[in-house]
Amino acid sequence: MRCEASITLIIFLLIATIPVYPILQPSKPADPQEQVDVGEVEEIVRNALEQLRAGDSAGAINGLAEAIMYIRNKSPLRIAKLFLCSEVRDYNDYDAKQGYALNSGEPLLLYFEPEGYGILKEGSEYLIWISQDVEIKDDKGDVIFQKNNWVEYKRAFPTPFVPFYMTNRITDIPPGNYTYSYTLKDHHKNIFLTDSFEFTVR
Repeated sequence: MRCEASITLIIFLLIATIPVYPILQPSKPADPQEQVDVGEVEEIVRNALEQLRAGDSAGAINGLAEAIMYIRNKSPLRIAKLFLCSEVRDYNDYDAKQGYALNSGEPLLLYFEPEGYGILKEGSEYLIWISQDVEIKDDKGDVIFQKNNWVEYKRAFPTPFVPFYMTNRITDIPPGNYTYSYTLKDHHKNIFLTDSFEFTVR
């Protein structure tokens, strides 16, 4: 059995969406929505606008970034999209399968997008640190695959606008019925979420 995992980040502000066929509902938040202090957000945005009026566009952009980071850090960790795919090309660019079945010899290719992850600012950099555990059990409860911290992503960026996706790819799964369980861990927020789904290899 071979396996691959990857993370890809794309830094931009506006992302076009395309119709897809979800195989799972989004995961339930690992933590409740924290109360956002609207007054604090308004103050940050007000200061950014004042900087813009003064001709400091860079300062205004940084101020708005601070507001977005504040709201993001108050949001619950969750999986916004999760699809079993036949092909993944890029962020929001994939061929989602309809259903939970794979043919023998076909790889299990999973695409998902985390949201609500923590962003830590250090100096002029914004830090993300996320990892993922994976476990697959057959219908007898036997573990056929298990990886802790299979995907671990710890990087710094000049902006908090960091939409990204993650993939898992596992090949040579024998025919049978399975449960795929995963745990996504946010090391900055010190929280995690766990979810699972069932699939079949025919």
